[in-house]
Amino acid sequence: MKDGIIPDPNSIHPIAGYDKEIYVKPTVKNPNIIVGDFTYIADVEFESHVTHHYDFIGDRLVIGKFCQIAAGVEFVMNGANHMMNAVTTFPFNMLEGWDMEPPAKSELPIKGDTVIGNDVWIGQNVFLKYDNRTRIHT
Repeated sequence: MKDGIIPDPNSIHPIAGYDKEIYVKPTVKNPNIIVGDFTYIADVEFESHVTHHYDFIGDRLVIGKFCQIAAGVEFVMNGANHMMNAVTTFPFNMLEGWDMEPPAKSELPIKGDTVIGNDVWIGQNVFLKYDNRTRIHT
């Protein structure tokens, strides 16, 4: 407890008068992003750092407590994958104007949820893409 102030995981700014660092959990709107208490990012917002995260895929980004995320970090989700078991990798079914049925969810190259454990430090300008072989933890 510094200066008689008790840390609050639901406050947005952990440093009074400094808005370039935020606790992530109280700012997240997407229900498929779950973040633990006191995890912070060196930025003024978080969700733009999570790319290719489409509702119809349903994958989740799960980050534990007390993680430190530096500036420029990007979480690349399953929507960045392309089908490798078809005639082409081109996503005709996703783009407007092409009359193609989307593949069944079971046919998509979904690798699973991206899970980061507690007390993980992610350095500046890191791109994280889960490949279902590893989990990031301490």
